[in-house]
Amino acid sequence: MQWYFVLMIAFVASIIGSVFASLPLYLAIKTTHPTILTRDEVTKLWQEERFATPYDKAMRQDITFTMNDGYLIHGDYMLNPGSKKFVICCHGYSVNREAELEYGLFFYKLGYSVILYDQRGHGDNAPYKSTMGYLEGKDLNQIIDQVYQKFGGDIHIGLHGVSMGATTVLNVTKYRRDILWIVEDCGYVSFRSVLRVQIRKGHMPAFIFGPLGSFVCLLLYHFPFGAASVEKNLKNIDVPTLIFHGDIDESVPLKNAYILNDKLKCNHKMVIYHSRHACCYPDNKDAYEKEIEAFIKEFEY
Repeated sequence: MQWYFVLMIAFVASIIGSVFASLPLYLAIKTTHPTILTRDEVTKLWQEERFATPYDKAMRQDITFTMNDGYLIHGDYMLNPGSKKFVICCHGYSVNREAELEYGLFFYKLGYSVILYDQRGHGDNAPYKSTMGYLEGKDLNQIIDQVYQKFGGDIHIGLHGVSMGATTVLNVTKYRRDILWIVEDCGYVSFRSVLRVQIRKGHMPAFIFGPLGSFVCLLLYHFPFGAASVEKNLKNIDVPTLIFHGDIDESVPLKNAYILNDKLKCNHKMVIYHSRHACCYPDNKDAYEKEIEAFIKEFEY
């Protein structure tokens, strides 16, 4: 074999090897350390593109939650005096509590006291890896305990979550059974299904790089992508659940909503809108609000 053939083979092999090494590493780092928007950036973006509802900042009072590992989670709340109805709102990947404000204001109009908080590593919190709803579900479990401690054990708590926040609120059902209802908006039952979409956008084989990325993430951050899955627990969820999803969702495949609808044994309803990811509410505001109001009314005390 001529020397230049050997050189060419070695060159091609090095390129293939670098791809196999670098892409899984990129997936692991990008997943756990997203580009985080500040609260001001989300506020500006949401007011320009989604809603411009005026609100009194004096309505919102600061609150912090301390996790078992000492990590401090920042949030705020809007109290409806005398109400025993509370909702905790969970935002999605790379944003913060300001992304849930539009939903919180709606629940506030319905008479709920509203808890908004920044997920681990987001908003005002210290930098930390994102685990796509896995550790976040454990955090929410502790946050609920602390909400009961602060506002009384006789309050009733519902949950609203969008995207990663939706998976977070589904995940918390592994740890407790005292949630009044859940509104789940464009969440995923398996993070691997989301990852496959992103890998295919890069014209790479997802069946190879998905598992490799998960393995690298496990080695570096002790978090395999499969840990963010809620699919195995769906049959155990007994909290009434309202499912929203867009049929042109470019980030979380629509089939995730159908899996939820098929496998949940609890009282539940699925609503599909012609919307992109996390846009069901701004695209269908009146219909979205009517669906929520009708659904949760059945379970209110």
